[in-house]
Amino acid sequence: MAELYTQLTNELKQAILAHHEQKRDVLRMLLSVVKKEQIDQNCDLDDQDIINILIRERKTRQESIGQYEIGGREDLANQERAEIEIINQYLPLPLDPAQVEEMIKQTIQELEANSIKDMGRVMKELADRLKGRADMKIVGETVKQKLTS
Repeated sequence: MAELYTQLTNELKQAILAHHEQKRDVLRMLLSVVKKEQIDQNCDLDDQDIINILIRERKTRQESIGQYEIGGREDLANQERAEIEIINQYLPLPLDPAQVEEMIKQTIQELEANSIKDMGRVMKELADRLKGRADMKIVGETVKQKLTS
């Protein structure tokens, strides 16, 4: 079993004992999504698979925040923000913009990309390298800017 899965189950036990209801509920939800994914794929998940699930769950909550704010439900938006904070505890630390910029330059040089036609190859490579550690929308904009200049 993946190390991250074990960490999530141990944290759930601690949250139950400490009566942290919100953390307990979020961890239960995350573990149920992971178990469902295991059943769907019919195999054990590794840490990267679980990280991908956590990223997906965080993104869902970020989208919900926008909808709640449009609907004037600040209480629900705040609840989603708190859940994102809990999810972020189990994700790799994001890279700072300078590190991302350097990785983009390095990847473009390695792949010898010199036109916008190469953007797909560059983005595929960066997606593997930066998975969960950078906002890929911003990365895409930066790559496009570098390849067109």
